[in-house]
Amino acid sequence: PIFLISCGKTTEEKWQEQYDLGMRYLSEGNYEEAVLAFTAAIEIDDKKPDAFVGRGDGYLAIEEFEKALDDYEKAMPKSYDYFICRCDGVIVRLQQQFRRCRYSCRCL
Repeated sequence: PIFLISCGKTTEEKWQEQYDLGMRYLSEGNYEEAVLAFTAAIEIDDKKPDAFVGRGDGYLAIEEFEKALDDYEKAMPKSYDYFICRCDGVIVRLQQQFRRCRYSCRCL
């Protein structure tokens, strides 16, 4: 994995580099590397929900469901764009404005 930490950069710039790297790894299907990059972003600034959502997506892709749920729950107080449902043992992240949980789901 590549981690981009540069001297002279602001905290925001360092966070953005790690977040962008995580997003790149997600899009390439390199989920373990994505989790590491998002973890680095969270260590830089844990107030931003996007890194928790990205890491949750990485965990979800590698079927670490409890870790994914934990990250999604951490993002929830920071962002209300998404809600999480657990349907038949599978965690699903849904955008509120487009979908609704069905009766068989437990929303968090």
